[in-house]
Amino acid sequence: MGAKTAKIAQLEQEVVEHMKNIAGYETTMLLLCDYQNDILAMNQLADGKDKELVAKVNAVTAAARAKGVHVGFVRVAFRPGHPEVSDQNRLFKIVKANNKLVEGTDGSKLHDDLKVDEGEPVFTKKRVGAFSTTDLQAYLRAKSVTKLVLAGVSTGGVVLTTVREAFDFDYELTVLKDLCHDKNTAQGEALINTVLPNQCNVKDSTEWLASLTTDL
Repeated sequence: MGAKTAKIAQLEQEVVEHMKNIAGYETTMLLLCDYQNDILAMNQLADGKDKELVAKVNAVTAAARAKGVHVGFVRVAFRPGHPEVSDQNRLFKIVKANNKLVEGTDGSKLHDDLKVDEGEPVFTKKRVGAFSTTDLQAYLRAKSVTKLVLAGVSTGGVVLTTVREAFDFDYELTVLKDLCHDKNTAQGEALINTVLPNQCNVKDSTEWLASLTTDL
């Protein structure tokens, strides 16, 4: 009987420790943006560089899930013929001209290696930022999320625009710099080192994951 009681006590302690680990993170979402075949290719991530980046993303999302952090994904896709794209849009009119990011095509899909767990939200947008043409804001409000942790391709596109949008919505923001990429290296470095720190924390993913066990 004593051994059984000790075993129960041990299990109870393990449950308590697990709850400590996940406590506090239900108000945080890790949002991974635009890791799509066309976008990765347009940002010169080829010859295995795409797989390397996505593998790092997967490692971070797995660790975040284990801590109870919400995980979500963002992608951009258009109807055939790109009727949502105005000729005045300097970026997406090029996408339209090259017939990229069409819904249902391989190019519009999230990278095959990217791991999306069942039930995790995927927000499909029609513009650069993650908020303006999706229901992301409604979802975050419904889940009582107040902290957003962002990464994506490109730094000067979806990451910058989403940070600016989320900043105006009063989210507490972190960008994971090692999971971002910009084909314009100088632009990406300037954003990470100078621009984005004005609106958010900028961290390496390992530093952010380590903080999940030390900030409670």
